[in-house]
Amino acid sequence: MSPEQIVRVTAAISMALAFLEPADPDIVAAQNVQERRICDFDRMIVACRFILEVCGQTKYLCSIYELWHHASQSLYLLERMLWPGQPAETPLHLVLPPQGRPLTEILLEAHTQSHDAIFQAVPALETFTEWFVRQYDTGLHSDFHATLTDAMLVLRTAEMMIRMKRRCDTLALTNPAATTHMPAASSQPTAASSSQPPAASEDHTNASPETSSATGTPLEFY
Repeated sequence: MSPEQIVRVTAAISMALAFLEPADPDIVAAQNVQERRICDFDRMIVACRFILEVCGQTKYLCSIYELWHHASQSLYLLERMLWPGQPAETPLHLVLPPQGRPLTEILLEAHTQSHDAIFQAVPALETFTEWFVRQYDTGLHSDFHATLTDAMLVLRTAEMMIRMKRRCDTLALTNPAATTHMPAASSQPTAASSSQPPAASEDHTNASPETSSATGTPLEFY
């Protein structure tokens, strides 16, 4: 890293540590706040690691990587300070795919169990960002502020994608058309005298697709 990058990383980790070490004359209150903030950092780390290990360390995920790196390093250092005789549990490595992948990769069924991590990381990052804006000059620390802002945009995008997927899955389960099957062909020959076409079934005559109140065109769900 260049000297400028080292300064930015050091400053970001220092600010993150300041968040994790709240100053309060009441020791019990300070410990309670610290526990909540450690949990917030853990939620952010888990969500960022999930995205990075699925999609890779790509340029469009730079903010997610930097948030993971700063949060992991600061939490690792805090563990070393609080429990110097024990090994830190915060991992500082990632298992990345060989090539970058689109963010939509997180919607695959194999990753469903990790989707809740995204929902939990959003309010955690909001709490940290609000604290940062109150405590520091966002102009002086514009790089770190941009990292937090961009990371929130990525997490919000992932959150909306997952919510849309869940909505579509629900519609697929509740939409009768999704579970309708063609009836089995009859083994009896059709009578030659039935030259008239069969009457339309009541279900087909009564069914009508939902239409837009604005345009009157049929609504389709994908």
